[in-house]
Amino acid sequence: TPRLFVSKIGSGRWDTIVPPAKEDIKSLYVDSSGIYIGTYFTGEVWKYDLDNKEWTDLSPCKLKEREGFHVFGISKYKTNLFVSMSGYQDTNVQVYDSIRILQFLQENSVWIDVTPKKFAEYIKTQFHKGVTLNNKFYAATMYGVWTWDITSRQWKHLPDFPEPHSWFSQKVNDIAVHKGILHAIVSGRVYSFDELAEKWISIDSLHYRGDTTDIRNCWIYTNT
Repeated sequence: TPRLFVSKIGSGRWDTIVPPAKEDIKSLYVDSSGIYIGTYFTGEVWKYDLDNKEWTDLSPCKLKEREGFHVFGISKYKTNLFVSMSGYQDTNVQVYDSIRILQFLQENSVWIDVTPKKFAEYIKTQFHKGVTLNNKFYAATMYGVWTWDITSRQWKHLPDFPEPHSWFSQKVNDIAVHKGILHAIVSGRVYSFDELAEKWISIDSLHYRGDTTDIRNCWIYTNT
C-alpha cells in the first residue's frame, strides 16, 4: 500500500497518510497549500489537505484503455500547478519512438495542454522539477533547462552548460531561484544563469564526487 509519512518540525512523531491512488507514488511536491503526489502508470495527481485531512483528485486527464503514464514531475508556475507526464498511448508497444510526453498547466482550476507539438521538442521537455522567475517557468530536464513563456505560450531551450559535456551530462540534477537568479546543478557543478548574456556561469569551487548520473544525488537548498 502506498504511504506517506508526515512530521511537524519539533514534534518527534511521524504520522502515516495513505493516498487513495491505485499505484505507487512517483513524484512529490509540497508547499503551504498542501501535499501533491503523482503516480506511476495511472497518471493520477492528488492533493492532501493537512488541516482537513482530505484527498482531492486533481488528475489533469483521464487515461484511455491501454494508455500508461507516469507523473514524472509536479511543480508550480506562480500559484498554478504544472505537471509533466511520460509514458505510452499503447502500453503494448513500448519502444522509444512511441514514448509520449504530456505537459499540463492548471489555469483557473482548468488543465491546459502545453505539450510541444514536435517529438524532438516534447521528448526533451520532460521535467522532474520547475521554478518560476520573471513570469517564466524553468524546467529541469535530462536535456538541460527549458523555459515556458506564459506570454508566447512557447517552450525554449536555454543554452547548454559551458563545460564539454555529452548530451547525457546536460541532465539537470536540481534547479532553484536565489536572490532573483536562476541556479542549476549539472554533473556536480553549480551554475548561475546570466539572463542578459544568455549563458551559464560556473560558480562553485567544490565539486560533487558521487554518482552524478542519478538526479537524486545533488540538490540546491535556498531559504529565499
